[in-house]
Amino acid sequence: MLAEIRSLWIGGALSRLERVCLTSFLRAGHKVYLYTYDEVLNIPEGVEVLDANSILPKNKVFTYGSVTGKGKGSYAGFANHFRYEMLLKCSNTYWVDMDVICLSPFYIENDLDFGFENETYINNAVIGTKESGNKLFSNLSNYCNNPFQFTRWDTFKFLIRKFIGRTWGRGDFSYLPWGITGPKALTGFVKKGELINYAAPMQKYYPISSADWKKIFFASDGHINLEGAQAVHLWNEQLRRDNLDKNTVFDKESLYERLISGLKLDE
Repeated sequence: MLAEIRSLWIGGALSRLERVCLTSFLRAGHKVYLYTYDEVLNIPEGVEVLDANSILPKNKVFTYGSVTGKGKGSYAGFANHFRYEMLLKCSNTYWVDMDVICLSPFYIENDLDFGFENETYINNAVIGTKESGNKLFSNLSNYCNNPFQFTRWDTFKFLIRKFIGRTWGRGDFSYLPWGITGPKALTGFVKKGELINYAAPMQKYYPISSADWKKIFFASDGHINLEGAQAVHLWNEQLRRDNLDKNTVFDKESLYERLISGLKLDE
């Protein structure tokens, strides 16, 4: 049975990028649900809108502070907590970030599904669960409620930053280090729970690394291997930090535009 696809949007209208990503899952035959706290414009027809308060109340929403540098103002830290809490409550479901293009339908063949983004970390842009109530997500959600607690996988740098957040920042979430509840936490709890066998190789969901993100949006002479890939993560945060407009129509020879054209996502 096809899995359900769920995501979250905080803000105003969806850009072209989010629209084509959601549309890619609709075209693959999925039921697609988008959680929102307020009215959102430009949602593709066929996407069902749900009240995000059913997962986490709006008063818990926060953005990263200046300690994250270019990450300041991002909702990514809150979105990490939201996805874990949502996955805890749902079954036959994938969380997908709004910058993931589906290349083939998603089925949950095992209890859990996620993938490595590099040789070290499991990314949390795509996470699937067969049943609700999985302990992995309760552990992650509890951690997000108290993210300044020390863990055995914290580097010395993160221990210092957490200490500063706990003392100087008095536990204010705006003092959170970038990514502390994202791939680092997911990877840490997966290893702690001895769940690493569920992690797919990079090629499945992250065939293009974060370091190579420009190869997605700009024409490249190099071969881009998508063999065996089920999705392509577009690394939206890199676009945000480079102040690139997500409504842009990029070079028609870029991978991004070729995927949109080939999958007829702009129609």
